[in-house]
Amino acid sequence: MKQTLSVVISAFNKEKSLDRCLKSVQELVDEIIVVDDGSTDNTEEVVGDIISNSTSNIKYFKKSNGGVATARNYGFEQSTGKYVCFLDADDEIAPKFLDTCVDYLEKHRSISLVYTSLMYVNGDTGSVSRWPGVYDYDAQLRRKNQVPTCNVARRELWSRLAGQRQRYAPNGAGSEDADMWTRAGAYGMDARKITEEPLFIYHGGGRTSVDYHEVDWLGWHP
Repeated sequence: MKQTLSVVISAFNKEKSLDRCLKSVQELVDEIIVVDDGSTDNTEEVVGDIISNSTSNIKYFKKSNGGVATARNYGFEQSTGKYVCFLDADDEIAPKFLDTCVDYLEKHRSISLVYTSLMYVNGDTGSVSRWPGVYDYDAQLRRKNQVPTCNVARRELWSRLAGQRQRYAPNGAGSEDADMWTRAGAYGMDARKITEEPLFIYHGGGRTSVDYHEVDWLGWHP
């Protein structure tokens, strides 16, 4: 499995969480791509320390700040895997996440993208989230996003859709992923929630301000 999958980690000023994120994937896959989206903290030094004390499966790239969609797209361009997984630098995955997802995609050739239940962590407290549920594309078209940020997709999904669109994330992050899953479904690319195990560990708490309003990902679609 290791040779068939690339993990892309986008990071902007994530020196405090990047070590935890990288350790959750470091032994699971041969190609990890870290895209530093113009950080002004010690993100570069953190990655450098990890690379110097580990095997060479981590590739580090730094670009000017452009937002999470541009970072993910840049990372995808550097990747080589048959499957791709995108992980934000303040989140992590359980040891079974990648194997479980790739195994399902290998056995179900008509499915383009898979995801799992998630563990929502806020500070020192964690609980299994009721979202996401069973994939329902009709609900996606009713502005109920179905797919979490961390998932595993076939490479063709990202190449055919030409990545994510930063205009849906004008303040750095937003609904760029929800727009992509909407476009994928419109092209007939199906998705599945494959297990109730919370194998994606999402760290929330303080990410967005109280006046944050997500861009309507259907707004530019007919």
